[in-house]
Amino acid sequence: MSDNTEISTADSHYLRAKLLMVHGDLSEARAAVDDALAMQPSHAPALALRETMDDCATIYTTEATKLALLGNASDAVVNLEHARQLRPADASLRVKLAMTFRQQGRLHEAVEVRQAQCWLLCFLLHRLGLLGGTLQTSPDFVMCRR
Repeated sequence: MSDNTEISTADSHYLRAKLLMVHGDLSEARAAVDDALAMQPSHAPALALRETMDDCATIYTTEATKLALLGNASDAVVNLEHARQLRPADASLRVKLAMTFRQQGRLHEAVEVRQAQCWLLCFLLHRLGLLGGTLQTSPDFVMCRR
């Protein structure tokens, strides 16, 4: 595959990310910009868009904190969901989202968010060989056994 094909493919992922942003599909937009950077790590427009996404996630998180402190947990959840879509690997967003769900009395959702984070950590530790034994999962629990 020539460099021109790779560049045009990275460009197409970048352009798809911009269109998805305009349409409000933040998680797919983040995936598209990540795809562009996976193909061409130095793709300047995609790097700039990812940086903008990270900045927006920070703003959403800051506003969510303010809203939660003011007792407006439902709007805080919306902002945290937007931030999580823009920065899906940020574990602190899952913690904040779970805390906000708990503040609303939505304990089931709080547990689901935290459990997903615990499962991911357990899975990564297991894959890295830092956690021996077997990894057992079900829709209701995650258990790491030695």
